[in-house]
Amino acid sequence: MKKLILVLVILFGTTLIAQAADLKNDAALTGVTNTNAIFDISPGGKRLLGQLNVIYKTYEQLVDFGHKPKFVLAFRGGATPFVTSGDRYVDSKDLRIKKLVQKKIEEFNKLGASMELCSIAADAKKIDKGDFLPGIEVVANGYISVIGYQSKGYNLVPIY
Repeated sequence: MKKLILVLVILFGTTLIAQAADLKNDAALTGVTNTNAIFDISPGGKRLLGQLNVIYKTYEQLVDFGHKPKFVLAFRGGATPFVTSGDRYVDSKDLRIKKLVQKKIEEFNKLGASMELCSIAADAKKIDKGDFLPGIEVVANGYISVIGYQSKGYNLVPIY
């Protein structure tokens, strides 16, 4: 009985993987020439890590679909302490998540993604502006960045 279940799981799993590989976004992307996006990112912790993973996957899929996206990640709010260097600014229970976020930020640096941090958020969290990860530019106001990038044709993806 266990062998039968294992065989069914393998067959069913293989079918699902094959189906997932065939999935496209043709209706949404037909005729689209601009897949540039600014992600307005405010949650911290596990939610931040999960969203960064989805954003990264989105970039990879757009490339797979033949596009050349430019992504801007604009951090503020609860995301702010998670994009700092070292172990400071988060509770000890969140250090594992912070380290994973730091690794994901390194991956975005390798992609050439632009990343910004709102100085208003840094000030509110009492974080020194020199304590942010390499590749993250501290800007005067994150909302101004969102307005500016949208004016340049970037599509806003809010993550709250």
